Amino acid sequence: MIKQKLELLKAKTGVGRRDAKAAVLGLLAIGMAMQSAHAAFTIDTSDVLAAIAVALAAVGVVGVAVLGVRVAVRAFAWVRGALS
Repeated sequence: MIKQKLELLKAKTGVGRRDAKAAVLGLLAIGMAMQSAHAAFTIDTSDVLAAIAVALAAVGVVGVAVLGVRVAVRAFAWVRGALS
């Protein structure tokens, strides 16, 4: 796979095999450095998750209330239709 990428890089840029290997090794080194820097950085998400949990409870209460109103309206229409 790396051989194919080296050949592709050589064909596109016209540089020699040694230059292409140096470029690929440089890119690999940069990628590994970025990965290690990323692994050292963490984000504390506990406050966000707590806020989402609180909002989820409020949305649930509103949803049950809306559902209750819809059921009451349908029941009223059903009773009204049955009495007519």
